[in-house]
Amino acid sequence: FCAANGIKHTLTPPLHLRSNGTVERQVAKVKRSLEKQLSTKKLTAEKIQFSLDNFLLKHRITPNSVTGYAPAEFLLKRIARTKLDLLKPTKYKRTHDTLKEMSSTDKMFVEGEEVLVWNKRNNDKKWITGKIAKQVNPFTYLVNVNCELRFVHAEDLKVNQPPTWRFPVCPLPTRKDKVEATPNGTLPQTKTDVSESIPTSRTPIPILSPSAQPQVLCRSIRDIKPPQRLNL
Repeated sequence: FCAANGIKHTLTPPLHLRSNGTVERQVAKVKRSLEKQLSTKKLTAEKIQFSLDNFLLKHRITPNSVTGYAPAEFLLKRIARTKLDLLKPTKYKRTHDTLKEMSSTDKMFVEGEEVLVWNKRNNDKKWITGKIAKQVNPFTYLVNVNCELRFVHAEDLKVNQPPTWRFPVCPLPTRKDKVEATPNGTLPQTKTDVSESIPTSRTPIPILSPSAQPQVLCRSIRDIKPPQRLNL
């Protein structure tokens, strides 16, 4: 068995105290821990066994100063989880938060929302109505369908929108004024427009008269003489 599993039995010289020092220190730690617990409170046989198991668990998950790893990590090939690990976020929680941020643009439903569930069972209806009972993770929901809870993915859900009714558009009849004749055979007098009966007052536009002062010329007033040309 040892040869098949690669186990090597390490031997120490007999009656050599230094070689057994590591083992003796481990036994001394267990004895001191049990002595402190017995001195503080009375322990029964079951509680002593529980205290011993609890101490050994804490001791075996503590990293060794020589190897840098805990003894349980060598045995289990993973880090054992304890109550101390609840104080810091785990990889699962970090992954869950990352997926939740990534799925913020995807389909999101709230509890109590009416949805349509894709019916994958043998039934004539392809989509059946349901109500969101609980969100398990960013992608899955518990949906109440006919008093039955179903574990459904968000891709198999869609919003239950009420049907929109479209009525035919008919043109409205135009209103025509009917002219009724009077008993004398004459047409009734039409009402005059209000704008015609109200006199309009026109304000005269003032006409600006030219000023009596002569205009000042800006061009030169010197005498212009014709040029002298050479006539041959």
